[in-house]
Amino acid sequence: MSNVKNAPIAWAQREDLIFMTIELDSSVTIEELKITGTSFKFRGTTKDATYESSFDFFAEVNEEDIKKGASTRYIELAIGKSKSEWWPRLLKEKIKVHWLKVDFGKWKEEDDSDVEAGLGGMDFNNFDLSQYTNQMGGGMGGMAPDLDGFGDDDEDDGDMPELEDADEENGDAEKRHA
Repeated sequence: MSNVKNAPIAWAQREDLIFMTIELDSSVTIEELKITGTSFKFRGTTKDATYESSFDFFAEVNEEDIKKGASTRYIELAIGKSKSEWWPRLLKEKIKVHWLKVDFGKWKEEDDSDVEAGLGGMDFNNFDLSQYTNQMGGGMGGMAPDLDGFGDDDEDDGDMPELEDADEENGDAEKRHA
């Protein structure tokens, strides 16, 4: 089993957390998953290959605050940071590695928390327009709003002239051109 590959990892952060997803299928046997205050190490094997990834974190993490979840296609980790602060990158060294990518589905920018706070805590993933209108005072218990008198102040309420018959108009035009 000399075929050693890097385990593909996606990551995202919050001010107090790091999310990591190790993207491997169910045929991988996890031999080592070690997270210390400053480092990460993963080793897993299949019948054809060995997957390894290790690195030092940008800053210290809380070894006591690690949550792990797994499915048939990936291993998810939520790792608490020792200090609540935004990191400019996951790795201590300022290098680009091909097996590490940003998980934009979970990513949150430092200034996103201000935007969320201004939305009144609404969850737009399961947005319900009727719930929104009820919160805004537009809910009428399923009834349509009363529009009596809407547009009563229009100045164009005069009668419309009757339309001319199209056949007569075409006949007159043919006579003029003949």
